Amino acid sequence: MNNTGSISNRAASGKKPRLVLFDFDGTLTSGDSFGAFLWYSVSPGSLISGCFRLLFQLPGLLFALPKIRAERAKAAILHIYFGGKTRQALQEMGLRFYQNRLKTMLRPQLLETLRQYRDAGDTVVLVSASVDIWLQAFCDIERIALICTMLAYEQDVFRGAFATPNCNREEKARRIREAYDLHSFSTIIAYGNSSGDKAMFDLATEVWFCSPNGLEKVF
Repeated sequence: MNNTGSISNRAASGKKPRLVLFDFDGTLTSGDSFGAFLWYSVSPGSLISGCFRLLFQLPGLLFALPKIRAERAKAAILHIYFGGKTRQALQEMGLRFYQNRLKTMLRPQLLETLRQYRDAGDTVVLVSASVDIWLQAFCDIERIALICTMLAYEQDVFRGAFATPNCNREEKARRIREAYDLHSFSTIIAYGNSSGDKAMFDLATEVWFCSPNGLEKVF
């Protein structure tokens, strides 16, 4: 189902804007951007050696609670492959990844839908568990807001820690409520593709589920 034809210009009509929330991986993209970024940015030899370093951290990860496990695993991977790099170096890596690889993973129908909401004067936000290294490049180019898992820097150098909790499940909803007064919008529309988006869906008045076969309006 395609809803792009129904998006009117809210700013021109003077109506209250809509808040439109988009998940990224599997929703706006046809695959996982985290894995694609690793394959694009790290040499095969470094990937293999990093896997051996990860093995030593497995016991601690396996005994952690699922929510903590996912966050620690993501932080461990980023630390091994990108720890010690400057903020500027990572931003440049993210931009190159977007220009040379990520563009090919974007789903044209969903990207066009996002742009129509943006051009209609609505508040469009990307809400993702992925990290800001490459998501910020995408959001800057598309001129939309970003809520995601943010890297922490010490004197502009990444040391392997996050500045925010992993932005998934309940954390997505918490960050959205923290950033926006939901009562100031006429409608809240959410696009997602997994159980990780359920808490975000619960905030919405209109939900679209994105599958490989297209869009389905849930309510």
